[in-house]
Amino acid sequence: MHLRLFSFDSSNDFGHRVAESLQTDPYQPLTDKDERCFEDGECYVASLENVRGADCFVINSCYSDNEESVNDKLMKMWTFIGSLKDASAGRVTAVMPYFPYARQDRKTSSRAPITTKYIAQLFESVGTNRILTIDAHNPTALQNAFKINVDLLEAAGLFAKYIANEIKSKKFGISSPKNTLAVMSDVGGMTRVRRFRKILASCLFVEEEDIDIACMDKLHQNNGEITGERIIGNVKGKSIIVLDDMIASGKTIFECAQASEAAGANSIEAVCATHGLFVGKANKYLDHPFVKRLVITDTIKPFRISNDKIKGKLVCLGTAELFAEAIMRTHRSESISDLIENGFHSLETIS
Repeated sequence: MHLRLFSFDSSNDFGHRVAESLQTDPYQPLTDKDERCFEDGECYVASLENVRGADCFVINSCYSDNEESVNDKLMKMWTFIGSLKDASAGRVTAVMPYFPYARQDRKTSSRAPITTKYIAQLFESVGTNRILTIDAHNPTALQNAFKINVDLLEAAGLFAKYIANEIKSKKFGISSPKNTLAVMSDVGGMTRVRRFRKILASCLFVEEEDIDIACMDKLHQNNGEITGERIIGNVKGKSIIVLDDMIASGKTIFECAQASEAAGANSIEAVCATHGLFVGKANKYLDHPFVKRLVITDTIKPFRISNDKIKGKLVCLGTAELFAEAIMRTHRSESISDLIENGFHSLETIS
């Protein structure tokens, strides 16, 4: 099948970088499309090129920004994928750097919606063949919501290489990673933390056991608030790397900083989170002196950050090359599991 790569206007910068990273000869740019909205707000998206029998990849990071809501972006995805299937596309993969509604993956109270399941059903109803995303909030729940294949990439390898490079170049306050470094997450993120530690230890040429693991005991209150006042594991005298799938309001990071400082840690050298939503009071909560650096990826543009102190410690890593590699392997029917197990070590710093 011939490969066709599409990107919505809101994700065009990301889409162009994916296209440039694809190993195609000759270079294959983004396929032309007609994307617009009518005066009443209804959307219209159609391919301007033949897709009959083609292997189509549709890129759109579905988060709300100043131009479109998450629901606007989802509606465009569904109508466009449906139009591709009606035009006899051979296969359509939805490439979603940020997959929305992934946190609503179960009933939290009587009559509460399981929105992740409904989103999955809508993608399937228009003929989507595959989903490609990165670091879902609950990977198992997201995959179980779909009947079609869901490929979940991880940013652990990108974070590990960045942290290793910073330690080697002595840009972190860590003289030696051996017995002075701890990686921390909440209890639900332990699998991701162990994989991160494995890759980081390999990059630093130390044993995995030389890097401690700790976790924060988070408590979800009935009002939706999260508190985390207890650290499980030894962090006294250590520099901490926090690993998470996302930063929403930053309240968890604030609680983590408070608890780590009280437990005798030296500092939180970096908070590594794939998706930086930065909603609510993020500009207040993340302005904590115990947190030295915030490392995110480009799945969401950090447009909500207005605090200059936070901007000064914000680092954004690119995922376009990782997605490009996954797209090409999918197109060639090759395995992408080693991109997850061993980490994708090509590193692009956006800012």
